Amino acid sequence: MNTFNINELSDQLIQAIKRFNLQGKNLATSSNYSFRHPSTNQIIITSSGIDKASISAQDLMTVTLEGKTLEGENRSPSAETLLHTQLYENPAIGCVVHNHSLNSIILSAHHFNQKIIEFENLEILKAFTGQSTHQTKLIFPIFENTQDIAQLAGQVRDYLKIHPQTYGYYIHGHGIYSWGPNIPTAIRHLEALEYLTDYKLQMR
Repeated sequence: MNTFNINELSDQLIQAIKRFNLQGKNLATSSNYSFRHPSTNQIIITSSGIDKASISAQDLMTVTLEGKTLEGENRSPSAETLLHTQLYENPAIGCVVHNHSLNSIILSAHHFNQKIIEFENLEILKAFTGQSTHQTKLIFPIFENTQDIAQLAGQVRDYLKIHPQTYGYYIHGHGIYSWGPNIPTAIRHLEALEYLTDYKLQMR
């Protein structure tokens, strides 16, 4: 993959991040995003502590599939890098996106005792790859928030082994993760899940 194409992919992601920021979904330094380098299999991920309103391509950095930075000690990738690299263990995943939207935080708190959030019979469900009708039910798990990211990554890994068709998950009081084979699809999935989150919360 040449430099021009990597720049193009980076710009796609940056524009989506800024759009989410304008919607209030990733304010200040919250949230993190990544995509898989198409030829090296390394991961391009947002740096830690970056204000998403002013993010640029210079705020993206490269890590290995094990989460090790390839850019020295002066820059740090997102503190949640292992949640990204865990998902990239699936070779079909090319982009991982994560918002700290307020409604996702509130909704995950409301449903935490159930450990899942269900959506069914809604037209927006067709935004998820492979869904051709609103007459379906999608289930998204809620994981407990923890600073032990490796432990959380392990819990997500175990869940996805049993439920491989999952499109995303919530972290209690924290936000939403979603993914896809490429940047546009991952962004579409996250936008749809944000919409569903807003819908469910307003229906309460």
